[in-house]
Amino acid sequence: MKPIKKAARGKEKVARLRAGLARAKDALRTVRNGAAASVAISDERLQSSELDLKRHHRILDAFFENSVTPLVLLDRDLNFIRVNEAYARCSHRRASDFPGHDHFEFHPSEFRPKFAQVVHSREPYRAVATPFFRPNHPEEGATYWNLHCAPVLDEAGRVECLVVAFEEVTGHKHAETRLKAMNALLGLFASKTTRKSYLDGGIELLSTLSGCGAVGIRMLNTRGEIPYESFCGFNEEFLKSECWLSVYKDQCVCTRVVLGQPDPQDKSMLTPSGSFVCNNTLEFVGRLTEAQKARFRGVCIRQGFKTVAVIPIRYGSQAFGAIHLADKRPNRLDRVLVEFLETMAPLIGEAVYRFDVEEALRQSENRYRRIVETATEGIWIVDREGQTTFVNRRMAAMLGCSALEMLGRPLDNFMDPALRAAAQFALERRREGIAEQHDLKFLRKDGAEVWAFFSTTPIYDEAGQYDGALAMVADVTERRRLEHEVLSASDETSRRIGQDLHDSLGQLLVGLTFQSKELERKLVAQSAEDAAEAARIAKAAKEAATLARALAHGLCPVQVTPGGLMEALRNLARRTATTYGIACTFTARVSLVMHDTVAASHVYQIVQEALTNAVRHGKARRVSISVSAADGRVALRVRDNGRGMPKVDVEDKGLGLRTMRYRAGMIGASIKISPAPKGGTVVTCWLPTGGSQEPGKMSALPPGPAAKRT
Repeated sequence: MKPIKKAARGKEKVARLRAGLARAKDALRTVRNGAAASVAISDERLQSSELDLKRHHRILDAFFENSVTPLVLLDRDLNFIRVNEAYARCSHRRASDFPGHDHFEFHPSEFRPKFAQVVHSREPYRAVATPFFRPNHPEEGATYWNLHCAPVLDEAGRVECLVVAFEEVTGHKHAETRLKAMNALLGLFASKTTRKSYLDGGIELLSTLSGCGAVGIRMLNTRGEIPYESFCGFNEEFLKSECWLSVYKDQCVCTRVVLGQPDPQDKSMLTPSGSFVCNNTLEFVGRLTEAQKARFRGVCIRQGFKTVAVIPIRYGSQAFGAIHLADKRPNRLDRVLVEFLETMAPLIGEAVYRFDVEEALRQSENRYRRIVETATEGIWIVDREGQTTFVNRRMAAMLGCSALEMLGRPLDNFMDPALRAAAQFALERRREGIAEQHDLKFLRKDGAEVWAFFSTTPIYDEAGQYDGALAMVADVTERRRLEHEVLSASDETSRRIGQDLHDSLGQLLVGLTFQSKELERKLVAQSAEDAAEAARIAKAAKEAATLARALAHGLCPVQVTPGGLMEALRNLARRTATTYGIACTFTARVSLVMHDTVAASHVYQIVQEALTNAVRHGKARRVSISVSAADGRVALRVRDNGRGMPKVDVEDKGLGLRTMRYRAGMIGASIKISPAPKGGTVVTCWLPTGGSQEPGKMSALPPGPAAKRT
């Protein structure tokens, strides 16, 4: 039984082994199938990754090649791996020229240590507005760039290569430089007080902008010379030879640029704005014929200047001079810089023009001030309101004041109160544009009287509006005193003679008339012939007595009483009507009371002269004399219907009118002559009330018995 059991157990084990083997085969088959699937999946993913990588590479390559930003790949030794087309164009080379070459072989600069530091530190580097110069294109000058240099790391974290991106900011840099330079130039004009100091500041600015070793500003003078008014970098030998070139006598590019008259050989070096710019003088001169070389002085070349520029300075169309730039290195001036300097030149021209105008104005003001302050006449200026804006020392001394004490005060503050209305009237005439001459009485600070001769004229502003008045003033106090004494003595003599004629000769003639009439009565019975002769003698004596009375009235017209003037004017109207057979009336709305017989005589003589002119020159048939008051003054008018005053007389050419104005001035009055509305002439004598020569010697009373029509 035991063997059978053992055999059975063996079969079971075999069965279990077979079952396990079958399961192992199934598991192996499953593993094999899974591995195959995994491999298939890995292949698929690998292919997808390769496709993605290729796509990314194409995108990056397209971005690199087509970017407008200049891009560069450098290896760890700073050699070019690759550049894009934008970088190649900026460098004026082909992209294929760069790989394998050291970066700084093409662009020498101070950045090699900076780039090497990026490799060492693995930190990016940035630079802003950095200047670059292209050795193969020196005429372009400096260009300015922002750059960003960044490291590319491998799996181990080491720098594999560098990516450098550039952004050109030359335009922005130039704009910034121009703005700063323009502000600096304008600041010079604002801060400098003289032309020389301004030009010296301009030289410093031009030297900094251009980078040239020698800079000068030539200015054209009135003799046609163009000396260096400010300069730096030119030696004594050069200045001795070139400083005093004449645009009329010397031939050189400087003189031709200033005049704007270039020679044919100059034109290849001329800018559109007329500047001469040569970055290699040796090459330029080498192309010229001997005749063309003779048109240049050649001093710049002998001094070793390889870069030379002459930029004209003008203001409007007027030539002022030139900016002269020179350097012993070639190719120092690029087109952009020259164009900018050409925009600065007119500003320098305008500034120089303004400094010249200001200097001329200062000199003119100094001459004016010397003339004004040393003048023997007083000068008085008032504004449109009549307030004092200027007096010279002589005018202030005339009134015993300082100039400061007089400023801001009206003219009539310094006058006799009785004459202030006349002063206001005179100012009104200035506002009407009337210039005239007259005498006025003022009061000194100490109270003393001063008579002054005023020659006044209105002042107008730029718009033609009245802006005040200017008066030239002469002290005529002594002259007035002497004239008053002479005129008083003359009038006194006339009055005495008139009185004598009336009292002696007149009485004698009246007596002779009565005696002749008595003799005629006695001779009638004896001899008719003798009686007739006696009658003729009596008639002649009567006529002589009448003439004597008329002469006496003419020489002594005003009675020495307060109302004497009014009565004299009334009698004058009557005599004029009788003598000339015309209508002559006298009307008084106020009664003039004059206590000074000399002043009253002047008024009478003025009216008498006006009547004479009306009858003899104007051929008037109707004349009126009127007295009225207005604005604190008395108006004494003589109005006629004649043919009017000749223009030559109205302009004070006639002796009679000059005498009238003179007499009016003696008593502080004024004369105005104007045409009458309906033909004829009106002569108005404006008399100040309350004073003639002294306050209180004239007054206007309300109408009374004397104020009637005659």
